[in-house]
Amino acid sequence: MNPNVRNMMESNTQMREMFQNPEFLRQLTSPETLQQLASFQQALTSQLGQQAAGQERTQAGTTNVNLNSLMSMFSGLGAGGGLGGVPNIPTVPPEERYATQLAQLQEMGFFDPQENIQALLATNGNVHAAVERLLGNFGQ
Repeated sequence: MNPNVRNMMESNTQMREMFQNPEFLRQLTSPETLQQLASFQQALTSQLGQQAAGQERTQAGTTNVNLNSLMSMFSGLGAGGGLGGVPNIPTVPPEERYATQLAQLQEMGFFDPQENIQALLATNGNVHAAVERLLGNFGQ
């Protein structure tokens, strides 16, 4: 576990209770949540980088320490933020990456592999969301 997360959990009982809740952990490590957190991280990095660039040189050391500390909490986002979640998306073809999900979609009667791959790519491999997307495109 990320040491920063561990320290927060040890010092905050409410946070510790949240991380002991299996439903919270499931939601936290879902592909949708991880994607939103990654977007947040990029926006935060950009914003903090712009602010740090505008700081005087005498304050730059402090700003960088604070920025580095904050960003270290996000350092493992693609790997579940240090929580043992979903790994980074590998650079393998979607046919291989989503082989299990493609098989599930085939079993459900969705036989167009290209359409299935597009739906899985759009939903980060979430079969339920891909089915909803495919049904929304039905007959188009």
